[in-house]
Order: sequence, then structure tokens, then C-alpha cells
Amino acid sequence: MNRPFRRVARSQSPGLGVCLTEHGMAMAQITPGAGPVNARTHWYWYPQSESQHSAASSPSRFDPEPLRQARQRSGFQARSLAMAIPQSQLQSYQFQFDSRLNLRQLQTQVREQLQAVLPWPLADAVWDFQVTAAAAEPAVAKPSGRPAWLDQALQAQPVQQVDVLAVPRAWAQSCEDACRQAGLQLVRLEPAWQASQRWQAYTQQQRNGVLQENTAMYGQVMSEDLQAVAGGLALGVVTA
Repeated sequence: MNRPFRRVARSQSPGLGVCLTEHGMAMAQITPGAGPVNARTHWYWYPQSESQHSAASSPSRFDPEPLRQARQRSGFQARSLAMAIPQSQLQSYQFQFDSRLNLRQLQTQVREQLQAVLPWPLADAVWDFQVTAAAAEPAVAKPSGRPAWLDQALQAQPVQQVDVLAVPRAWAQSCEDACRQAGLQLVRLEPAWQASQRWQAYTQQQRNGVLQENTAMYGQVMSEDLQAVAGGLALGVVTA
């Protein structure tokens, strides 16, 4: 089973989150403390040109230099990094399957469905999936031409919803190579919305608030949404 979006991170080490935009690179670092409440978040904004952004997003020309420069200028000491997947590289799908399938059967079904809809061969993709919820019972049109007992059996069949994410393998590999050249270890790739949800949940759980530094300094270029994405990415490293 492919697990490209959730990898084991180094525990109790500073986590670095990076989100590329068309205007620059948003970075956040979370330094673990004695407990979750004592963790501290630091921010950095690295402006970059459109050509640098295009190179960073290209499957074949991921340039590690902007990442290396941003890390040096920020002063962040983190070694483990999580990165947001640009929307241009991400394919997402929702499938429904019989909830009585075991894990191996479910993997096989997901693989078959994914192969049918991906814009590139499955061998050229890295992908992951998770069961998100039980889906509504499938509606059966009537009259269907089938016996009534068969219609009832189909309506009663338990189903589950599965969310699937996939990215080009070449692009994922270029991310790992670029991070390695910049002195970093890529431990997590995930959609921006997933990182943002993690950050929102984290901040809501902290009764004493989250210690954040330099947020006002980057308020003009790093919106609250972008800060949530970068913070959630960094949080994903230290809590994985």
C-alpha cells in the first residue's frame, strides 16, 4: 500500500512547514517544549519570483536553491520538513465500496478505480487513501426490472466512502531530492486544506493559546489562511 502523504517524522525535534505560492514561500517552525502548550511557532516569509515558483513546481526542474536560501535566512534549525502539495500536482477522488471488504480487498478495489480515472499510469503515481465515513445507502431506481428481493438486498448493502489522493511520482521524487540538497528531510506531503484543518484543531484545543512569533510582521504577505497551512504542516512533523 502506498503511503506517500504520511511518513514517520523525528519526534521531539523542530518541525518545519513549507507552502509555495505564486508570490513566495511561507515557512513555519514549531519547536516542541515540555508539553504541547509550551510549543512555540516561528514564521518566515521568503519572496520569490514567478520563474522560481515555476521551477519549484515543475516535476523535472524542482530547484532546491530557493529552499536552501530561505532556510539559511530564516535561521531555522529544523531538519524534518513537511510540504504542501500544489493544487496543480494533486488529484483527489471519492469512491464508494462495500464496507465488508477487508483491507487487502479495499486496497485492490481502490487501485483498480484509481487506474481508471488517473490522467497518467498508476505506476507513475504515488497515492494514499483513507476511509472517511459510511456513505448513504445506494438508491435503486424502481421499477428496475429486477426481483423485489434483489432490489432490497442492493439497498441494504453497507457502503463506505473512501477519499483518495495522488500526485505524479516524478514530482514527489523531485521534492525529496530538492529537500535533500537543501539539507532537509521531507517527511510529509499533504494538501493545504488538510494542514490547515490540523492547525485549526490544534489552536482550538490550546486553552492558553498558541505562542506565535512574528505573525504581525508578515501579515501583509502571509494571510491567516496561509499561516494556518504553514503552521499545520510544521505541526504535522512534530506530532506524526
